[in-house]
Amino acid sequence: MGAKLQPGRELSAEYGGRGFSLIELLAIVSVLGILMALLFPVLGRARQMARQSACLSNLRQLGTAMALYLDDHRGTYPWQTGPRFQPSATADVGLARDDPSDRSNRWDAAPVRAALTPYAGDHALWYCPAVSAVDALQMETGTLPGIPLDPLGGVSASFYQANAYLFVNTIPQLTLQGRLSLRPKSGPVRQADIIAPSRLRVFQDFWNQGRGVHSGGINALRADGSAAWQQAAPGVTIVAWWEQ
Repeated sequence: MGAKLQPGRELSAEYGGRGFSLIELLAIVSVLGILMALLFPVLGRARQMARQSACLSNLRQLGTAMALYLDDHRGTYPWQTGPRFQPSATADVGLARDDPSDRSNRWDAAPVRAALTPYAGDHALWYCPAVSAVDALQMETGTLPGIPLDPLGGVSASFYQANAYLFVNTIPQLTLQGRLSLRPKSGPVRQADIIAPSRLRVFQDFWNQGRGVHSGGINALRADGSAAWQQAAPGVTIVAWWEQ
């Protein structure tokens, strides 16, 4: 007869091996911990890049919707198409106004969204995937700091910022590098009016600027239909439709 197995060793002996010692288990756990520490940043960056790509896809689809709208409206952009958030607490301070008593946020995309609903009815298109569900809900219910209640009842809010020069066009002048730039005309803006379509931002992901998403940059849709990532810069960085 063979030697009797020690208590607790029957299973390992049956399979021709031995159990792991405590030191070996600790070594394995340590190696796994190191691998996880190396992989987590990589997975985080991959998740961030996926959200950045999804955001750009949203903007491209909004660009398609805008192109369809322009085709149906003889090349004229939506203009003063509905109520905006009142007042602007962050994005529309210090810029000249045709009507000084108007304190609305001219960068609010809600009126433009209402105009584009027949062409871009998917609610998710108007929200960057990097925006948390909590922030999205707060935006629609008027509890997000600096953002009042959605004027159209929580169905028109958007985290993409609309170009106030293009869709509202009540900024009569601006100063660029010490140079005064005067708006050529008021009222609706047509495609043919835009001096530099490849530079003019129609929508941009302004909310995420400085929040550590999109690789520290910002996504934007331009008037020529292209959507691309750009390095973020402080303040409002949209070119006026009459500027190069």
